[in-house]
Amino acid sequence: LEALGIQPCIYHLNEGHSAFAAFELIARAAEKRRDKNIKKARQETEKYIVATKHTILKAGAKIYPLDFMNCFGTYCDSLGIKSKDMFDLGTDSEVKVFSGTHFLLNAAKRKNAVSALHAKFEKDLYPKSGLITITNGIHRDRWLAREWLGKVRAESIWKTKSELRRNLVGYANKTTGSNLDPDVCTVVWARRFA
Repeated sequence: LEALGIQPCIYHLNEGHSAFAAFELIARAAEKRRDKNIKKARQETEKYIVATKHTILKAGAKIYPLDFMNCFGTYCDSLGIKSKDMFDLGTDSEVKVFSGTHFLLNAAKRKNAVSALHAKFEKDLYPKSGLITITNGIHRDRWLAREWLGKVRAESIWKTKSELRRNLVGYANKTTGSNLDPDVCTVVWARRFA
């Protein structure tokens, strides 16, 4: 984005696997400061970071042994900033590991759970949790094809599904030059296949 001259207003980062984007934002802000202060750099950057936590389970968090973080220490040293101050934002004091999720939550001003139930369980486990509730919802009339919105009788479900699949495959073939067969199961990744 920087190479393209694009400056995002907000970085919405999900769970610990994206924490190193926040790490980089803080590191660059600290590098630009005369005092190289990580805490002040975090305060400067936190307003640009929104964090979404997806699970309350520790096993779901991305964690790294502290010795794995040595390469990031070398990087911090090259910027003239103290790696210990940076690692402290992500170190889980209970198990002495670097937690990407812990780091991300400490780096973000705004943090959310993915449902009201998730936020409730989070607060039960971590009473000081600052997660707010955001529930992803769908608008049925936009999400469903109009053919499903009326009364669909049991005997016409397969016919309706097949007709919609033929329409979708026809559209995909026309717009991409593909030659997909509507009678063959085709698996598609629309997101996150990278």
